[in-house]
Amino acid sequence: MPTKTITILDSNGNALEGAHIIPENGEPTISDKNGMATVSVANANNDWVKITHVSGATANLPFADIDEMIHLGDNELQAVTITPKKKSLFPLLLIASAIGLAIHHQAKNQPVKVTL
Repeated sequence: MPTKTITILDSNGNALEGAHIIPENGEPTISDKNGMATVSVANANNDWVKITHVSGATANLPFADIDEMIHLGDNELQAVTITPKKKSLFPLLLIASAIGLAIHHQAKNQPVKVTL
């Protein structure tokens, strides 16, 4: 199997730890803290290698064109805002209605039975 040792860098030249290197026909691997990984493919002339990072940076390259150093562009992730799910007001409205009904019937000295 053709094999290459590569270093994955960001656009500023900093090592990218945890980049996923996924050969088309080979074993996937992850870059170490120095951005280094060894990648092997079945066919050096035809196989492609996909490289992704949690930052959103990706590359899809022919194995034959891969150099020792691969610079992934910066794909800045968009900010995400997480908000709690709004609770339904239906139970409160149901309780308020039942209380209102009970008060109305009590004012008329009528018994009331409320089932929730």
